Amino acid sequence: NIRSECVTGQLDETSQILLCSDGLTNEIKDIDIARIMAENNSEQKKVDRLIDLSLRNGGNDNITAIIVSGTDREE
Repeated sequence: NIRSECVTGQLDETSQILLCSDGLTNEIKDIDIARIMAENNSEQKKVDRLIDLSLRNGGNDNITAIIVSGTDREE
């Protein structure tokens, strides 16, 4: 079964969304995901750290992670 959700709106420059598989969320506690997402690192560095932690915690499933960041919109 595939369950998906649709969200619409605009991200400002301080917002990020993590799109990931259960291979990541089954291995890492939400608090640890939040801690890594709050770090002052690039999106790629955060993804690398999340995947590394998931693998170190067992990595029993495929792991997919993408971070989408908002940008400063000039109007």
